[in-house]
Amino acid sequence: MLVGNDFLPHCPHLDIDNGSLSLMLNTYIDLLPEWKGYLTDKEKIHPQRFEHFLYHIAAYEEEHFKRRGYEENEPGWQLSAENETEENDFYGTWYGGKPTPAVALIANRKATYSRPKSTTDSVAKDTHIHASSSKVESQPATTIVDKGAPKALKKFRNLHSSSGARSYRDFYYETKLGWSPSKEKRDITLANRRCQVRDYLEGLHWVLSYYHKGAPSWEWYFPHLYAPLSTDMVNLHEFYETDDIDNPTDFKTFKFEQSEPFPSLAQLLSVLPPQSAGLLPKPLAELMIHPSSPIAEFYPREFTTDANGKRQSWEAVVKIPFIDGDVLLDVVNSIIARDKEGAMEVLSTAEKRRNARGESRLFVPPRQKVASNLLPKVSMDRVTLPTRPSSVPRKTTRKAKG
Repeated sequence: MLVGNDFLPHCPHLDIDNGSLSLMLNTYIDLLPEWKGYLTDKEKIHPQRFEHFLYHIAAYEEEHFKRRGYEENEPGWQLSAENETEENDFYGTWYGGKPTPAVALIANRKATYSRPKSTTDSVAKDTHIHASSSKVESQPATTIVDKGAPKALKKFRNLHSSSGARSYRDFYYETKLGWSPSKEKRDITLANRRCQVRDYLEGLHWVLSYYHKGAPSWEWYFPHLYAPLSTDMVNLHEFYETDDIDNPTDFKTFKFEQSEPFPSLAQLLSVLPPQSAGLLPKPLAELMIHPSSPIAEFYPREFTTDANGKRQSWEAVVKIPFIDGDVLLDVVNSIIARDKEGAMEVLSTAEKRRNARGESRLFVPPRQKVASNLLPKVSMDRVTLPTRPSSVPRKTTRKAKG
């Protein structure tokens, strides 16, 4: 999962083609004797072991970004984490044992801190706090170059004069998610980063549950285009409702609210591009391609992509808006309702059946009776193969003459 799958983006410095699978497996093998146990138990995760595991994996994070900075000729990736000297920059069990800063604690629960729906990371704002917090006036980042700064930092300041990034970590969240590293907004950005870690951990639990038990919630999705840095995956035990740090042997999981799956046609509207509108009934296809559609914003005609360190175009991050499921479903239901009211025939009989939810059936074949003479006769010291039935003639061979 950490190198990416259908539901979660990969950790920023972990890629299959850079040997991350071997790195993670070797790290796991080395730590297993120390833990005397595993990372997961079906859909459950051991928070303390997982955090320890990520700490060892994160040791290669800065090296990865320095190499990427060289390949992309981007000094922002080459900024050292040693430039972060604020008290709240690094925290967690394995980073000095510091507790989670108070400004970030608010993001440990969705009830007190959540990301607005239908907001893409490419246009993210620093206004995501939904609990009491002090409002800070926006100020431009400093453009002063410190004469004593390292060469990489000077080069970065000359190229990105309006950026307040101090390290590759700041630069990552500023360029990828739009969260300002300026001192005036650093507390809000810190809370945003904590929220993203919570969402990613929740996603790991969702995928584990999906594979072991089936989809725990049909409404869940990871609401970010990018994953958090491994160095931010700290104090993971705080995200669970039963935060028992004194009993670190427990495996824990997230609770998901079960929901109803989308109808088939609404599901297709959620995943198909406008170029594939012909696969839908005409009234629903128009929702994707007509400019006056109430959900036209979900299908932009023009959008940008981010190579994000990848070589192939199909590996790029596509920056399109997240679909608001409730809005989409309301629009689809309103159109289909016209059919039920007799105002117009929206769906054909076949399409109605296609959109209806089916029943799950389990077919169990009857136990087959096998002829006893076809079963091998088993003794304590040998296994005798079945003899050929007398009714089947033996195949004979003849020697060639001469």
